[in-house]
Amino acid sequence: MIDIKNKKDCCGCSACANICPTNAITMQAADEGFFYPVIDKDNCINCGLCEKVCPMLDYDDKIEKLNKPKVYGAWNLNEKIREQSSSGGIFTVLAESILNREGIVVGAAFDSDLKLKHVIVNTLEELSLLRGSKYLQSDLSDVLIPIRNFLKEGKRVLFTGTPCQVAGLNTFLKSHKYENLITCDIVCHGTPSPKIFGKYISENEEKEKQKVKSISFKDKSSGWKIYNQRLTFSNKEKLIPAMQTSFMKGFLQNLYLRPSCHSCPFSGIPRVADITLGDYWGVSKSYPELDDDKGTSLILINSSKGEQLFSQITDKLYYKATTLESAVAGNPCIIKPVAPHKKREQFFKEIDNKTLVELIKKYCPKPNIIKRVYRKLYRLTYKVKTLSLLRKVIFRHCERSK
Repeated sequence: MIDIKNKKDCCGCSACANICPTNAITMQAADEGFFYPVIDKDNCINCGLCEKVCPMLDYDDKIEKLNKPKVYGAWNLNEKIREQSSSGGIFTVLAESILNREGIVVGAAFDSDLKLKHVIVNTLEELSLLRGSKYLQSDLSDVLIPIRNFLKEGKRVLFTGTPCQVAGLNTFLKSHKYENLITCDIVCHGTPSPKIFGKYISENEEKEKQKVKSISFKDKSSGWKIYNQRLTFSNKEKLIPAMQTSFMKGFLQNLYLRPSCHSCPFSGIPRVADITLGDYWGVSKSYPELDDDKGTSLILINSSKGEQLFSQITDKLYYKATTLESAVAGNPCIIKPVAPHKKREQFFKEIDNKTLVELIKKYCPKPNIIKRVYRKLYRLTYKVKTLSLLRKVIFRHCERSK
């Protein structure tokens, strides 16, 4: 019987709940809003399967990996898809390749109540549900068993998720080497509390006096590097500089990430997935030709299966081989987890008594004045093509003032 004594020892992958033969395990929200397994001892038969599939207890990676990942900067040649994507639109090309061969794709999508769940899609039209960054941990409870069934039927499956979710899927499958399974993880900063996200949405609904229908965490209409967040209400849209929102401020300062994120065993090289995707932050420093501020994807090819799939899509990409060192420079989460905010515990003690806006002001001070001025100048110059050189200079100063 699985027994979580310390919250940092559970990544919330739900493999244990899915493997349980008597449905004695359910994933339930704890006080911080994160989901953990709860055991119905009357239904538990002590088979031990839940412990065997827990990736946090003993992760034995049977996936054959390259000695060192192959690293690329790239974007989708389809400008419309690239514009709708968080970075370079590479996930869509990978997914299309699978679907065109009668496979299925599994990824995270919001439902009508803005709950994030992993869903299965088998048509090109449905891919829009999975496109774009979602800064939350999704619910896997409805997909692990169907994925296993599809694999046994010989269907080709592309699964995309956080590194711990990929690890959870691998252990749920009992490390069986399904050649028809391709996994794709993300460069993960950590997963914030669903409770905090719900509070953020509620406060925006209260302020605007109408329901939030959808959210886009990374709208690139003002550029890829300094992007917006788009909230769609019942009869209006609201575009906000993402770094000015209370939710993103707390997320990026590690104020309310899941406890396991700060000691994540799946952050590092080798990666747990066949392919890793992320934003290629800082790419302009080493490869300026890969940066037009429309979104550049970082791609790590970690296995022969990943290498094979990548070779099938290169005709749809603008891409260039780069180095792991340049990738890590802008994405340190590739090799190590983030440290928790020093006042994380105090923050959660106050979360039920104050607004999120009030708490962010208290625990996440504003950036220094120089950085704020540079960001404002960058936005003002974005739509003026003749000022593109000035904009690049301003962005470099933004980076240095972090």
